Amino acid sequence: MRLRPDFSSPWHQRVWFDAAEFEVLMDDLRRRAGAERYIAGEGVDVDRVIELGLETVVDYCSLPNAILGRTWFFADGSVRIEISRDLADRAEIDRVERRRLRSTMAHECGHVACHRCLHLKDTETLSLFSDTALPVVQDHPPIMCRDEAVRIRYSGEWWEYQANQCMTTLLLPKQLFKDSVQSACEQNAAPTFEDALRCERAQLIVSGLADAYDVSLTMVLYRLQSLGFVPDSEQRRLRLLDPEEHS
Repeated sequence: MRLRPDFSSPWHQRVWFDAAEFEVLMDDLRRRAGAERYIAGEGVDVDRVIELGLETVVDYCSLPNAILGRTWFFADGSVRIEISRDLADRAEIDRVERRRLRSTMAHECGHVACHRCLHLKDTETLSLFSDTALPVVQDHPPIMCRDEAVRIRYSGEWWEYQANQCMTTLLLPKQLFKDSVQSACEQNAAPTFEDALRCERAQLIVSGLADAYDVSLTMVLYRLQSLGFVPDSEQRRLRLLDPEEHS
């Protein structure tokens, strides 16, 4: 991790991470929760990760429209994670919303892991996701955690990119996920995922992985690409497999 001046950011600083550091951060966070905390069909227990890994709990509350979550940082290093109560209610009855809730919580974990250092020197409270009704440190515009912020695509804010990298690595642990991909390929008579694409069995594998880890198809696809399971020549075809984002 490195801190550099960045006067275009809300903090006038930018945190830099190497790609491998996201894996290390999230591996450590899961370990602090007591174990991998993974159960097939339920995925990584992100509630437990927040409770034991971050030593806090989620506050489900009413948030402004289209805001899924926000994290408050305090000068002593403590944090408060707030998640939309409406999202949590929808997650009780809808699979897509449940996965969106899990992604939102993991996204907030990423902000805590990556960006707490930006707030320790301040004596006032600063929220990454505040609105005009909440206190904001002078010269730091409010930044909202909207639905699009917790999807893999983002509009260019480096802090959202970093939180999404953590989100993906937290919910899809590298070695565990790689083992799952290999096992799924073997079960579908495909030596590699590239072979599965060629014999049109990739859709079944992707759906099975999404169900096993309880995440969106998009997250599985992104992780497959980032870990090198999908050659560049096949990525266009693979992107066509994801109808879930349109639900």
